Amino acid sequence: MLETIIESNASLSSFVSEFRAAFKNKAQYQHFIGYVLALLIYLGNKNLTGLSKAVAGRRDQSSLYRFLSQQEC
Repeated sequence: MLETIIESNASLSSFVSEFRAAFKNKAQYQHFIGYVLALLIYLGNKNLTGLSKAVAGRRDQSSLYRFLSQQEC
């Protein structure tokens, strides 16, 4: 679903694809796409709870928190 939203907009697709090499695996890249989309579509407070609710299919806000807080080298 996230890929469909990204692929339907050429400029957004180009933007996120610039960051693909920064992630070790597809799961990390999917979290990034979800985070970007949540920032774009969520109209409420930009906190973890609100952002995790903004993108369908997210099970728990802890995975978004781990993605944002832990850097893997």
